[in-house]
Amino acid sequence: MSQEFRAFAAIEDAIDTSESYRGSLVVREDSILVPIINLGISEHVLNPTNKLAYVDFAYLFFKGFSKVLLNSFTDIKSKDTEKRYCYVGGSQAGDLEVECNQTYLLLPTAGRLSPTNWYPDNTPFYKANLDSEQVNSFWNTVDAVWKAINSLK
Repeated sequence: MSQEFRAFAAIEDAIDTSESYRGSLVVREDSILVPIINLGISEHVLNPTNKLAYVDFAYLFFKGFSKVLLNSFTDIKSKDTEKRYCYVGGSQAGDLEVECNQTYLLLPTAGRLSPTNWYPDNTPFYKANLDSEQVNSFWNTVDAVWKAINSLK
């Protein structure tokens, strides 16, 4: 997958993760990176309408976190900070809530936006519409994304 990104700050009010697939969180110092497939977005420069459109592959990046709640339980605490809150649900993962200084949406330059959902796997009702090799690459290259993130610090 391409490791060049477009970065958008302060995105917590524009995203919808209720139908998303979330990968493992990667925590480094005071930052958290979350890979997401099928991220809903609206009322944003990427999709100015109030109807959701879906990004195939994306990363949520939380900088300067002070608290992380997993399934409503405090999991990680850090130092106090100016507070921003972002709630991340998903169709296969538990709830994640992050309190942090800044939120970013990182989109691979080859990312695609669709009016319909992206499915990484077959479901009882829908067939996968993403290439399985591309999905596996996305889940397994999260560490490489940190190089691109250094420009945000």
